[in-house]
Amino acid sequence: MHITNNRCVKTHELNAEVSVSAVECMGNFIKNPEHAQRVAEEKGIETVLQILKSHDYNSELVSKSLRVLSDLLVHDGNIETAVDNNACPILNNLINTQKKSGSNMAKVIHLLIYANLFRS
Repeated sequence: MHITNNRCVKTHELNAEVSVSAVECMGNFIKNPEHAQRVAEEKGIETVLQILKSHDYNSELVSKSLRVLSDLLVHDGNIETAVDNNACPILNNLINTQKKSGSNMAKVIHLLIYANLFRS
């Protein structure tokens, strides 16, 4: 079994239920630091970014995805992986989408970005 559900998420890109299940599964799995690194190595960051890109309108999914992304980014080398996979434009688009909807999620995204940048 591919632990990041990457293929499933790509196949069913617009199916929010599949994405929620994938993010929840990863969120439970990455509570262990070794598992978190394994998820990152097996395209977990790419999967979460794809979910954020495809479902930027879904507040619940955005919130869960950002939590998983944040948990993955605290491990060495993972910020670079995120940047290499277009995290900056994806998160920038997400900020703009969330601002337009009147959500406070844009502030959370800014906080996530700054916290991880200053940590490195």
